[in-house]
Amino acid sequence: MQPHNPLPYKLLPNRAIAVLMVSGHTTWQSPNQPSQLAQLGDLVVIQNPTADVIFLKALGGPTPVHLVMIDVPISVDYPFFA
Repeated sequence: MQPHNPLPYKLLPNRAIAVLMVSGHTTWQSPNQPSQLAQLGDLVVIQNPTADVIFLKALGGPTPVHLVMIDVPISVDYPFFA
């Protein structure tokens, strides 16, 4: 079992982070949102109205956790963020 490795990712105000799981499992946490578990292949979008720090916690497993993090501006052009 691998140790937990928090990966802080500071977001700018009014932005979101899209976390694309490419292997393993991870949880994400934000001060204004509850913890969630994402699995292989999941796309998780975290809305972040303030400059919080997102902690991506890698859970232990047989394979390393690889993440692709996309910092996305929250805009009215994206109905998902409305």
